[in-house]
Amino acid sequence: MTEPDAPDRPTSVPTSRSGGEGGTEVVVRTDGGDHEPERIDLPEVLPVLPLKNTVLFPFLLSPLLVNSARSKRLIEHVLLTPERLMLAVAVNRELEGSPGPDDLHRTGSVLRVVKMLKFPDDSYRLLVQGVTRAQIEGFVEEKPFLRARVHRVEETGDVRSVEVTALSRSVAQQFGALVTESPKLADELQSLAANIDDPSKLADLVASNLDLSVAAKQEVLEERDVPTRLRRVLAEIARAREALKIESEIREKVQSEMGRTQREYMLRQQLDAIRRELGESEESDAELGRLRERIEAAGMPEEAQKQALRELDRLAQMPAAAAEHGVIRT
Repeated sequence: MTEPDAPDRPTSVPTSRSGGEGGTEVVVRTDGGDHEPERIDLPEVLPVLPLKNTVLFPFLLSPLLVNSARSKRLIEHVLLTPERLMLAVAVNRELEGSPGPDDLHRTGSVLRVVKMLKFPDDSYRLLVQGVTRAQIEGFVEEKPFLRARVHRVEETGDVRSVEVTALSRSVAQQFGALVTESPKLADELQSLAANIDDPSKLADLVASNLDLSVAAKQEVLEERDVPTRLRRVLAEIARAREALKIESEIREKVQSEMGRTQREYMLRQQLDAIRRELGESEESDAELGRLRERIEAAGMPEEAQKQALRELDRLAQMPAAAAEHGVIRT
């Protein structure tokens, strides 16, 4: 019985020779893995790695945790192939067991394994680099892991057009502003986005770092038209910035309300202390209430009632020991 796939999601990956955290590094031929991958011919059939709770984009270096038996067998197979390629595809619904062909989206990212670390808990920590978008034509095998016929997804749109140039500039600028405003985004992303000349890669970089749902990221991944993808990403940046603005306003309002409530509490405490110092008490407040009721029930002329209530207000503000206190009361 195949062990259910655990979530294969990005995580921090130690890259030292010692492996860090007790990991043992499996050295793989990188073929310049630290640099931008060249366009390569895809094999007709590739192993398919299901991804739960994440979407990976082409051309980006990403950490990946693999801990299910089936996925580890897939990785071991990939490391023995010349190009070390696999297709990573997000699952299309919540599920408990191992994903099957019907549980996967049809568009994913071809990944090259750059580095792998084996850890004492028997998990594999990978560093993978996206190569290209690819689409599944059909599955050819399900055991010991999924394998499918694939083809490269060719992008559309004139990336040298004035529109794409303007969109790319706006995306880089707005994303830079978002990085400045958001505590969740690393500062290096600002300069990284500003220095990417390829509009497609810029859109993918931004989408991969936005706080989007898996479904939303999958939609960006499936968008072949580069101008459309840039517009989609720009709209998501605007939503993220607006959300941060609203969060900031709510936080300031709550803090202001808390400050006002605290000030009122302190003033009431001080007022009570002053009243106690002057010999006033809750009994005097009750007596003032009774006097007010007697004035309102006396049936005196309107002007006389107003004057009596004004004198009562003066009495409320006057210390009991004051000379006028007894005069006003009578």
